Amino acid sequence: MKCIICDSAAKSYFTTDFSVHFGGRFRDQLNKSEYYKCSNCGFTFSKNVYEMDYNSWCELNLKAHSEFESQNVKSRLTNQPPYLAQAAMINMLIEDRIIGGGSSDILDYAGGIGSLARILSRYYHREILVYEGYMNEFKNDGCVKYINKDQLQRYDVVINSAMFEHITKREHLEHINSLVRDDGVLIIHTLIRENIPKNPNWFYIAPVHCSFHTNKSMQILMDNWGYTHSIYSPISKCWVLFKKDNENCDKLEQYVESINNLLQEEYLFYKVGFVDYWLD
Repeated sequence: MKCIICDSAAKSYFTTDFSVHFGGRFRDQLNKSEYYKCSNCGFTFSKNVYEMDYNSWCELNLKAHSEFESQNVKSRLTNQPPYLAQAAMINMLIEDRIIGGGSSDILDYAGGIGSLARILSRYYHREILVYEGYMNEFKNDGCVKYINKDQLQRYDVVINSAMFEHITKREHLEHINSLVRDDGVLIIHTLIRENIPKNPNWFYIAPVHCSFHTNKSMQILMDNWGYTHSIYSPISKCWVLFKKDNENCDKLEQYVESINNLLQEEYLFYKVGFVDYWLD
């Protein structure tokens, strides 16, 4: 099989048996996952999920996420995105005019039940748009400004949290990037590290987690898409990628230094290219 990031050859890496893991809850949709690893960039993906037809893939994702969101709070605190920390970082970058801040200029793509939007609204008085193609049963309280697919435009800031690990096709990644303006910013939350463990019991393995990104694969995407600078916040577990035409690129290094001095901690990390923070 070919890698969807760099088109290099990928070979079998390990296999996870979902009839055992996850209590076998999803074995009707996915009995096992054979993960392949790219020989060039290290991007690792599930051959079985990638070969699913689209409707089966949607059914698996919808079932898994609906079941998860329907659980009580204590049952779904593990591995959730750090929404409050994300909101705090986004608010800081808006206040300091590092990213755009208008209510129609920021989109949370695949925003689920709108957790980030709710926190930004309630505690920071900032409204953002949310696009979510599924999870319709959770959209009925009127507290989140959802938009439909035909309303999508291009934005100063596109946020994508906990989705990159679910994507099976390069065109899905391209679609997310296409929503960012030529001088815009893409904020990504997912797991990205130097090497993907050869471990069928790795904590991040899940039936719907079918794509594992590396520092090299993300650098390739940045180069392909025209992003030249990035910052990373370990607390919010978010990378902020800046297009080459963004007017703030030249001051990011100084800005990160000033914020870290203000907060008296290494709150942000900066790099020309992709911040390869996780080197294990």
